[in-house]
Amino acid sequence: MVSRVNEYYENDINDQDLAIKMLKKNSPAITSSGVQENEYVDFKGVFGNERLSEFEPFRYYEFPQELRHQLNKSQSHISMGLFSTIGRAWMSVDGDLFFWKFDTNSDLAYFDSIKDTITHVQLVHPKRQYTDSKIHFIVVVITNDTPIQNVIGTKEGRIFFAGQDSLYELYYQTGTWFRGPKCDKYNHTKNYISTFIPAISFLSAAEEIRLITVDDTRHILYTLGDKSTIQVFDLGSDGLSLGRKTSCSLLDIQKEIRSCCGVEVDFLASIVTINAIPSTRSQYACLEAVTSKGMRIYFTVYPTAFTPNYPIEQSDARPTTFRVIHIRYPPNEIYGLNCGVNIYCSQRENESFILGHMIDENETSMTAFSSSTFQYALTFIESFAVFPFDGSVWAMALLPESTATSSTPPNIVPIIDTPWIVRQHAELTHKLYILSSEGVYIFQKLSPLEIFRRLLSLYDCDSRQFLTYSNFHGPLEICVMALTILATNLADDAQIENSAV
Repeated sequence: MVSRVNEYYENDINDQDLAIKMLKKNSPAITSSGVQENEYVDFKGVFGNERLSEFEPFRYYEFPQELRHQLNKSQSHISMGLFSTIGRAWMSVDGDLFFWKFDTNSDLAYFDSIKDTITHVQLVHPKRQYTDSKIHFIVVVITNDTPIQNVIGTKEGRIFFAGQDSLYELYYQTGTWFRGPKCDKYNHTKNYISTFIPAISFLSAAEEIRLITVDDTRHILYTLGDKSTIQVFDLGSDGLSLGRKTSCSLLDIQKEIRSCCGVEVDFLASIVTINAIPSTRSQYACLEAVTSKGMRIYFTVYPTAFTPNYPIEQSDARPTTFRVIHIRYPPNEIYGLNCGVNIYCSQRENESFILGHMIDENETSMTAFSSSTFQYALTFIESFAVFPFDGSVWAMALLPESTATSSTPPNIVPIIDTPWIVRQHAELTHKLYILSSEGVYIFQKLSPLEIFRRLLSLYDCDSRQFLTYSNFHGPLEICVMALTILATNLADDAQIENSAV
């Protein structure tokens, strides 16, 4: 019985690696997608019904009343973000710090003991040496007396931050009976020679680090500079060391892509965000970079062709190179070169990808992409939905977060996670939270099963809409979803049971 369960589980994750949909078999050439008509699907347009979109507006919260009152006072600096792991939003107003539950807009907490202006706040895991069972997270507060651009933590409890053109690590330890708590920082990128001979540093072109992202599944750290240079750092097979492996300038990336693909220069003008791709999404594609025009560039840190062979040990998954493997054009009707849009934020969470761009100074448009309906397709297909709203995006979070790596041995790279369509009977919907300068926008992401339920309630089984959805999933998955409806005995399903039969 156990072997049969394992067999079915392996069948569920076969061909789920994102790289399989990107790459041509046994070909090292850079591939592209997004230009064919069927590679992006607008559910609203296909079905002619807003209720059948994969993403839909769910709720909007203004900031809590006490916080709005504080914002009405004079202030010089405001910053905000989301701690999705604990379900809290944060906002700093000068030296005052606020936390509240972003899913219910309640439980506002207030801290005013910080004298300096707060510029950034981050939530990190504590080191394993912290044996106090009451300590689950550490809140890192950055003030304006330190020029820090970005802070990020690893699951091993390490804290990295960017200071101008350097990558720093914050070393911290608890106090003992003869020594108090201690904090210190270490510069991982400063050249020892330039420390003693400043002229060398002066002659080199410094590039300020703007973003840091960490792949905790492979223990790799990436940085993005303000001139679009990407650096790769190896944290070691145990995640406890650090060594700079390589860097790639924007010019190098442009040359590499244009040598294989005829991409317009404007699509590659600059890289604005980077997102680490965990091994639970792909064992080969490791980083996703997004340009100012919405093009996605996918990189790997491995030199050989893609040959998945589970399990992969962490010692065999160390980065040795950094190269482009795939580019994906954005939908032309939204992000075409003539549309005049500029991307400024993005978020990757398993099967979803979110892009934000400014329409004007007071309005933002968000495009939500999803491959959940097309997980068993042979090519890279996504649905998309566009939502305009007021203000600018400060942070995004898609919940629930994946927990697939929790049971993986530390010396093994986590394998591909099962697609949502396999476990959708237990997770009918996901929530997308957008923290803007005006409040919290909540969007609902519907599972394929939930869309199927709505489809049966709206249309007959011989309708164009039903046949189109059946073609997306195939007869087997449609039968599985129909059986799920018949077996759940939910009150809402009583009206569509005959259609499911």
